[in-house]
Amino acid sequence: MNEKTEKMLEVEDKFQMPIEVVLRQLYWSEKKTTFAIAKAIDVCQYTVWSWMNKLGIAKRSNSEAH
Repeated sequence: MNEKTEKMLEVEDKFQMPIEVVLRQLYWSEKKTTFAIAKAIDVCQYTVWSWMNKLGIAKRSNSEAH
């Protein structure tokens, strides 16, 4: 991703790691839903999906989600 939004930079500052790492950790390692991630970083769920798409973060299948 070429340009990060102000909100992305805020999230990076809060977690002290790149947004890509934050999203991968919360979504894949901690198995949080996009809704839970959105609440944790104070954005809407659509924003989380959009960022994940732009950053090339794969979505879990239904079987991986449970």
